Amino acid sequence: MNKFKGWKEVFSFDYRQTVKNKSYIIITFLICLLTIGAGIAIAIGVTSASEKEDPDDGPEYSIVEYVCVAENKEFENVDFQAVLDSSGQYFEGIEVAYVEADDEIELAKLVNEDHYTMGVMIVKKADGSGYDIRAVLSSNSAVESTDALEIVNLFVGAVNAQIVDNSGVSPEVAYELTKPVVTSIRMDGEEPNPIASIIKYILPAVFGLVLYFMLLFYGQNVSKAVSTEKTSKLVETLLTSVHPYALLTGKIFANVAAAMLQCLIWIAGIMAGLFIGSTLADGMYPDAQMSLSIGIEFLRANIGESALSPVAFVISLLTFACGFLFYSVLSGVTGSFANRPEEAQNTQGLFVFPIVISWILCYIATLTEQDALLTVLRLVPFTVPFC
Repeated sequence: MNKFKGWKEVFSFDYRQTVKNKSYIIITFLICLLTIGAGIAIAIGVTSASEKEDPDDGPEYSIVEYVCVAENKEFENVDFQAVLDSSGQYFEGIEVAYVEADDEIELAKLVNEDHYTMGVMIVKKADGSGYDIRAVLSSNSAVESTDALEIVNLFVGAVNAQIVDNSGVSPEVAYELTKPVVTSIRMDGEEPNPIASIIKYILPAVFGLVLYFMLLFYGQNVSKAVSTEKTSKLVETLLTSVHPYALLTGKIFANVAAAMLQCLIWIAGIMAGLFIGSTLADGMYPDAQMSLSIGIEFLRANIGESALSPVAFVISLLTFACGFLFYSVLSGVTGSFANRPEEAQNTQGLFVFPIVISWILCYIATLTEQDALLTVLRLVPFTVPFC
């Protein structure tokens, strides 16, 4: 006997019953409206901030006067002065000096004591996979971070060329060799970007809460349905045509499908809001950079190069779906332990406890930047959805 025969019929019935429920429709619609509004507000806000930071009439010359570069034997052949002199009128007149500094703190001290406008340091990563190019601005500098970033990007090109020359490889593989080089800018004593902090610390907590409440709501639905049918005449009728395995499988998959439909609608809502907001922002600030491109660049600078890429989106969605399925199965199993609906609440502790612990572990690992712990948590079924 095929123990799973008939699960599709159970899935079809439960799925239709769930998505046709008035509370399901109302909640989905209201949150979709909120996501559209949030997308519009984000797009307009990002473009507005960019317009304020980048006025139409910029200076003809950079206000950077003196740049000190920490000496590095691997790049002693790079002429950073020549790089600036040949980069155009905007950077004419900037003087480059070479200093000895072992770390970023020592470089910041030299910048302030010797009245340099900014300092630049090339640091090899601990794992040997590439280099970081770091810049420090003096604490009383009037230079914008964007202006300093342009100078650092010029230096990146020179560093990349030197890496290729040292490797002796063909130009075809030059990109792969230079890919690990990244840049970072900070003001000496400057606080972290508040928006970047929100992305890094607050959004994981919000996502964890949303996932927790969704798992709790849908998990209880499965658990209560299983325990209720065990004490009703309905289960006797159902078991004459389907096996308990098929009954539980159909209910779990219907539960997951309804939840994923909601998530996809909400994702579509925020994407629609971003596009609508981008269109409105482009009309309000015609001289500003495209708001969507600004937002994507910001996310990639603070999260990683894969932010909002199609591959990352698909992997995240599949991971979320598999994690939701895993916890729905766990909820169905714990619900089967209850002989009466009244006992279902007691067995829910077996389902809720792993959710809470997994969320806390993943959030703490993210907050404290414990990459090794996050790597382990990504391999554990309980914690994968929260990573």
